[in-house]
Amino acid sequence: IEISQVLYGRKKEKQFLQAIFEQVVDGHMEIVLIKGASGIGKTRLVREIYPSVLKNNARFIAGKFNQGTTELPYGAIISAFRELLRNLLLETKTRRAFWKAELLTTLNNGSQVLAELLPEIGLLVGSQSTVQSLTAQETQNRLQWLFAKFVRIFCREGSALVLFLDDLQWID
Repeated sequence: IEISQVLYGRKKEKQFLQAIFEQVVDGHMEIVLIKGASGIGKTRLVREIYPSVLKNNARFIAGKFNQGTTELPYGAIISAFRELLRNLLLETKTRRAFWKAELLTTLNNGSQVLAELLPEIGLLVGSQSTVQSLTAQETQNRLQWLFAKFVRIFCREGSALVLFLDDLQWID
């Protein structure tokens, strides 16, 4: 038995996602939540825009929350960005040098802070000097500020980023 890879009955939804993606390519930031019963093809629907992502010089990364796990609160997001960084490590030497410069320029020594969550940053930029110890609240603020700067590296004109987080119902 061969199961069809064609998605049936979702033409309107696929066109909607495609239109939203085109807005993102034009520089807009969008959030789309897709709900429905388990097994009806929500993940498959999202993956239908993947060819457009590639065609538009954009990046598609994905993370999945799993039921009953004790992963980090942001585990799926961290997993998705680790995937992105691993893909950067596979690029040409020239492109890796470009990304290294982008990360160092944007994050300064903050790359060392993010390397605790995203070890692949260290592989791209090399070892950096240690960062100043802060209070717990200041450490959290610094991490959030640096992570926002990090994400913006990949979300600029001419380079869209699609972050797909699957199974949000298990985020707790």
